Amino acid sequence: MTRFSHGKGTKQGAKAALESPARLALPSGSDEPLQGPPGGSPEVVYADASKLDRPQRHSWKHAIFIFLCFLAGIGVSAFGGWKAYEAIVIGPELELARTIEALTAEVDYNLPHLLDVIDLGDAEMVAKLTDDGNRLVFLEEFPENPEESEGFDMYRIPEAVSTRTAEGYLESGISTLKRSQAAPFLNGSWRYTVYRYLACAVRLQYADFTVTTPEDAFTHCMELQGWIKPVVAAVDEDGNPIEGAQMTEIDGEEEEEIPLTLALGETGKDSNGNYYQVGNIITDDGRHYEFRISTVTVEEMYGLNLPVEGMFVGLRLTQIILKD
Repeated sequence: MTRFSHGKGTKQGAKAALESPARLALPSGSDEPLQGPPGGSPEVVYADASKLDRPQRHSWKHAIFIFLCFLAGIGVSAFGGWKAYEAIVIGPELELARTIEALTAEVDYNLPHLLDVIDLGDAEMVAKLTDDGNRLVFLEEFPENPEESEGFDMYRIPEAVSTRTAEGYLESGISTLKRSQAAPFLNGSWRYTVYRYLACAVRLQYADFTVTTPEDAFTHCMELQGWIKPVVAAVDEDGNPIEGAQMTEIDGEEEEEIPLTLALGETGKDSNGNYYQVGNIITDDGRHYEFRISTVTVEEMYGLNLPVEGMFVGLRLTQIILKD
């Protein structure tokens, strides 16, 4: 930018500055004359830039540094590309594989036989379930006064999940979890709820990934409780099921009679979409109970889009108090 001198503040000074031709000053310490281009204006001169055209030479250390920076750039780009591929392609595949593995793993549910615990007090129930090797997490404060107890609610935690992790899952809700998180928890856990009013009722809830229909869920539930004898399909020498063959009872080394009388009642579907089976039990020592088994698919219960089908089962056993 040209700075104008106004010549003691007069208009004549400004006019003189505008009318004077512009010239470039020599660089400080330079003795070389300024040269203008051929045919250029005689009023504009240019510095000699020929020295800027000389070749630029770099040392071998400089070349190595540039090469290493180039390799580092390639490495960072490759790593970023791999992480993106892993997140988009490999990540979901690994999650699916881990979920299937967790759901199909053979785990011991260690389900309690409700007939063995329903007549116990709250503290006795918890002590027995703990002695049987179960890790328990209470969903509400355990009643301190047994005489005023209205019951309690708790979960059994599977071996694949830590107690602290399970507590976090239960606090947030199972349906809010990723399927890779929910899978190892559902396969092996059960909820145990006690209700005390005029009589005691115990509810047991769990996911059963060995069955896919309500009928099979009812049957397997009664088998696990020891109310009926387990049955299996007839198989050939290679272990393949024989089509059309009847189911047969599993033979034991010492066959024992089940010490109860089981009477099955109605079955159907309620207004909430649950399939149910009701019935009554009379034990050999004269105790009377009624039960209700309800079931829906695990997907209908939690909406987790699990890759393995299963049924969510709820069993409620209630004491029947007979009047004399």
